[in-house]
Amino acid sequence: MNIELINSTPFVPLHFESIDAKLNHFGVVTVRGSFDIEHERRLVLAKEQETIVLEDQYYGDPASSSLRVDSGLSPYKPRTDVLIEATAYAPSGSPQESWVSAVRVGNLEKQFLVTGPRQWQRKLGIPRLSEIEPIASLPIRYEHAFGGVRADGEDRKSTRLN
Repeated sequence: MNIELINSTPFVPLHFESIDAKLNHFGVVTVRGSFDIEHERRLVLAKEQETIVLEDQYYGDPASSSLRVDSGLSPYKPRTDVLIEATAYAPSGSPQESWVSAVRVGNLEKQFLVTGPRQWQRKLGIPRLSEIEPIASLPIRYEHAFGGVRADGEDRKSTRLN
């Protein structure tokens, strides 16, 4: 069966055939839209639309950095992914030790506490956290989440991002 794909959006689609666990063939259509956040906190269509990537892309070394964009070649995805590449800025614009930031898409909102960097230090053999270094902004990435990544690059199992 041939299907004609009519795309009346500014987005570039990718279509391919996939197969499920029962060896049923089905068609997959993937579309990626890029938006910018205006100062009024509204999404607007980006002037330059990013294309669908064919392999996962990371911020740095895949073994030690977080995923920036996942591949558009998912054989089955019943819902939409919303990827937000953003930086949290201190409300005052000047460096602060911490502040609450949030992201909202429709009715779904996630709030998170942003803090400046600190390290574990030993004092008299007892591990303690150093003072927080004030910052004015921080990219929102897994590497900066609670627990983060150890100095040796190993992932901390206590990290939770929800």
